Order: sequence, then structure tokens, then C-alpha cells
Amino acid sequence: AAMDQKIAALEVFTGVPPDNDGAPSGFSGPPPSVSGGGSPQADFDRARGLMLSGDYDGAESAFEAFVSTHPDASLAPEANYWLGKTLVVRGADADAASAFIAAIRGWPTTAWAPDGVLELSRSLIALGRNPEACQALAELSRRYPSAAPSIKSRASAARTQARCG
Repeated sequence: AAMDQKIAALEVFTGVPPDNDGAPSGFSGPPPSVSGGGSPQADFDRARGLMLSGDYDGAESAFEAFVSTHPDASLAPEANYWLGKTLVVRGADADAASAFIAAIRGWPTTAWAPDGVLELSRSLIALGRNPEACQALAELSRRYPSAAPSIKSRASAARTQARCG
């Protein structure tokens, strides 16, 4: 439960209530033109397609719509991960941190999870929250010991940047 307390502490910092509906804080409902209204898989695929085509604004709106429309879908954590990625592109570090926290809640064992923790730490560094970033980086090593070498390398650079002990 110590890890859950650490995530709860990060949630307090970023303003994400621990038991919210899965959507990052500060997001209102999607504009009507953005909501897919289809199945979770169809809406997710549409949002992911926008991101792959380089339309980060459209992808951000589509992933926001996804997490507000399908907060309990099995794809919601991954949608929050991709939403966080679009927010990083825009430099919205606090919103990105909230999205990454929603993505990694429960420490999923998915392929994108180690990068989600790394991206959370990088958002926290950008916000000047080095102690929290160091906690996330320590947890990254503990939870995902077999993370890809590129993740480990970027995590090491982030630890140096955050001046972790």
C-alpha cells in the first residue's frame, strides 16, 4: 500500500482526486464535433489514427473525449497515456502529469507503462517537482526491471536532471 500512498501523494499534487472517473482534472466534456460516440475500440482507434497522422490537437481532443466518454473502458489507461503524450507536445506539463497518473494507476504491465512512468517523471521535473520525479523514477526501476534499454537510458538522464540521490 506504500506505493498507492505515493501515487495518492502525486495525485494530490497534480489535483487529480484519487478516486476520480479516470479523466484528468480540468477537462470538461468534449465538444460535440470531437466525440466519437462509437464503441470504445472505434473511438480509441480514431484518436490513435489522428496521433499517427501528426494531428496532435485532434488527437488530444479525441483522447480527452475517449476518457470522458469511456472512463471505465479497458483502453482508458492507454488513452490517458496517449493523451499525456499529446499534452507534452503542447507543453501542458501539469495536465500531462495528471494524464500519466491516470494511465499508470494500478501499475499496469503493458508495453507502454514504463514509458508512462518515465513521462510522468519528466512532466514533474518540468514542473520543478524533483522529489516526486525521483520517487516515480525509483518506482520505474522497481516495477519495470526489464524495461527497454532506451527507457532505462532516458530514466538515467532524468534522474541526473532531477538530481536524484
